[in-house]
Amino acid sequence: MKRELRFPVAFTGLQNLAVTLAKFRSKWLVSIVDPDTVFEISDCGAKRLHIEHHDITAAIDGYIHPEESHLRKLIEFGARRHENDRFVVHCQMGYSRSAAVALIMLAQSNPGHEIDVAMMLRKGAPHCHPNRLMIEIADRLLRCEGRLIAALNAMGEPTVLGHLRAYYAFSSRETP
Repeated sequence: MKRELRFPVAFTGLQNLAVTLAKFRSKWLVSIVDPDTVFEISDCGAKRLHIEHHDITAAIDGYIHPEESHLRKLIEFGARRHENDRFVVHCQMGYSRSAAVALIMLAQSNPGHEIDVAMMLRKGAPHCHPNRLMIEIADRLLRCEGRLIAALNAMGEPTVLGHLRAYYAFSSRETP
């Protein structure tokens, strides 16, 4: 019998954030945006983590790349929630950093099922392209021994270009 994947998650870009928060009724929110990005979020009652770095996969002068300290904060934040708590993550566009966070949080909640959660993301969000550097750092911090990187590789390239809509994932027992 296949294990039920756990952890209701939604990821989106800034353009759909208000709608996603209203629809998803999340207890947890991660904002992962470029430094100095200005945006407002109405009080949604969610516990919130705000991380700033650019969507890059290597050090580039004048830009902030994902670092271990960013991912350590994310993993510690994710460890505080109950596996069934709804979780929203957003970045600028809704397909790279937010998809990486969704994959990381799903892997954290479903150890040993990294490929399954990656394929669930690919099926539900054919436009997503998780940030590779974030995944590589998280693989090490979560002690996945390469499974999270292998899951990212198994996803392949996006099958749809552009942003379609917010992505929602639920266990088989829950719907939005």
